[in-house]
Amino acid sequence: MAALLACVATAGGCGDSARRPVHGDVTLAGQPLDGAAILFVPLGDTPGGKSGTTVREGRYELVGDDAPAIGRFRVEIWKLGRNVQLQDGVAIIAEAADSVIPANYNSDSTLKAEVTPDGNNRFDFHLLTKP
Repeated sequence: MAALLACVATAGGCGDSARRPVHGDVTLAGQPLDGAAILFVPLGDTPGGKSGTTVREGRYELVGDDAPAIGRFRVEIWKLGRNVQLQDGVAIIAEAADSVIPANYNSDSTLKAEVTPDGNNRFDFHLLTKP
């Protein structure tokens, strides 16, 4: 998990003044998710790289240089197991059983967020165990 977030941190483009804090809650099957990674991946012409952090007790917050830029994002939420490897900053799951969260919330994510310059930028994600 730490390695995944370290790769994200290096892609972020620190010091960008067009970044905005984001925060929210993440649940899986109605329960607060803990120990997962949440990534904001830029879409289209959104500037900057990926931004991410760890979800703790169902909450996450990205602020300062870790916050995403203003724009549209695909959101990925990963809870990684023992047999997950990083290859060029991408999580490769060696065994499907190691992914507690379905692919439609991470590798094939359908989750979206739009970070605005003057909005609350709260994004809650309520995940199901089956797509």
